[in-house]
Amino acid sequence: MTEPALLAVRDVVRAYPLPRRHPLAPAGTVRAVAGVSLDLARGESLGIVGESGCGKSTLSRLVTALEPPDAGRVHIAGHDPNTLPRMALRRLRRRVQMVFQDPMGSLDPRWTVARIVAEPLAGLAPDVPRADRRARVAEALAAVGLGAEALDLYPHQVSGGQRQRIAIARALVTDPDLVVADEPVSALDVSVQAQVLNLFLDLRARRGLALLFVSHDLDVVRHVTERVLVMVHGHAVETGPTEAVLSRPAHPHTAALRAAVPRIEAAWEGRARARHAGAPPPPEDVRPGDGCVYRARCPWAVDHCARAVPTLEPVGPGRSAACFRAREVMGG
Repeated sequence: MTEPALLAVRDVVRAYPLPRRHPLAPAGTVRAVAGVSLDLARGESLGIVGESGCGKSTLSRLVTALEPPDAGRVHIAGHDPNTLPRMALRRLRRRVQMVFQDPMGSLDPRWTVARIVAEPLAGLAPDVPRADRRARVAEALAAVGLGAEALDLYPHQVSGGQRQRIAIARALVTDPDLVVADEPVSALDVSVQAQVLNLFLDLRARRGLALLFVSHDLDVVRHVTERVLVMVHGHAVETGPTEAVLSRPAHPHTAALRAAVPRIEAAWEGRARARHAGAPPPPEDVRPGDGCVYRARCPWAVDHCARAVPTLEPVGPGRSAACFRAREVMGG
């Protein structure tokens, strides 16, 4: 019997009100996430990629129940966190933790490292005696390569890479099943990025963690994830095995993202590079049901793209794309 997915997201939608430019102007909304679905099994890793403003971070907040969806559902280990009673939700949060983009912004500068890392134990694991918390914190710090000497330091006394390791230790201290990492290395130096990424790989191998990794950096996602989901304007437009999707995109947005990655090799200079045709439209101009959301910038667009909305359809083993020309491009 197949084990159910640890994380199951179905057709989630999240919209935000737009500010009125004039008191008499009609109120409007923008859909940051527009009907996205995904599954994540125990021990599996999934990358969420796309340009800034595509809805990656909003999706991560929906997955961790920091915000409720306006429509659709999120199930974690078979439970909908948005319908659980308060105490049951607290117990479920112990199993799902998040690592934020800016470690300095997510760590309280007035607290020591010991108190920062112990905070989830106090709030989510009341069964852990207070006397045992410091040992649990030291164990979590050791798992991310930090010694006991860090316990009594403050965030400003450690480097950026060490601060992110502290943030990861805080996420691990409750022994979660799933970690959601939202751009966890974008603020770090390249050499430190490599250390943190390898740490994620090591923790997955040793602890069997499921990892939802949000990033705009395709090379980073390629390094740490098995599957990838590509987003544009709140929509999922391509998904499949990471290496297959990034090596041979079936959606023009994925191809444009790949082409935007800087390359030094001479062989790259001669390649035909897919590009976005112009700047992205304002979010408020992307209306649901108004044809393909990407057609205004798409080099593959045809007249049909303005009349119908493409849905994710199979284009290969384990792969799907929301593009009317995907099968043609893939040779099918």
